[in-house]
Amino acid sequence: MPKKDVEKLISLICQGGQIAVKDGFLMVTPPSLAAKFGDQIRALKPDILLALGYCPVCAAELVVKIEESGSGKSGRHSYCSGQTPGHYDCWKF
Repeated sequence: MPKKDVEKLISLICQGGQIAVKDGFLMVTPPSLAAKFGDQIRALKPDILLALGYCPVCAAELVVKIEESGSGKSGRHSYCSGQTPGHYDCWKF
């Protein structure tokens, strides 16, 4: 999904409620707002989690570091801090 769609949805939710990740769950309050955007939230959940700094697979907090790759390039390295290491590992140069 385009990044704009995710940003727009997060913005709409935050205008009338709250969005957070707690104990591995994406929480949207109040419930009426969650119901109103339910289909979009379900469709964009992995992208929403990434935008909030959480793993799109298990919702654990991502570790983000500026590191040097094996080829000597500096980049932003984000990876899952959860109990299943390696299932989310992303480099951006």
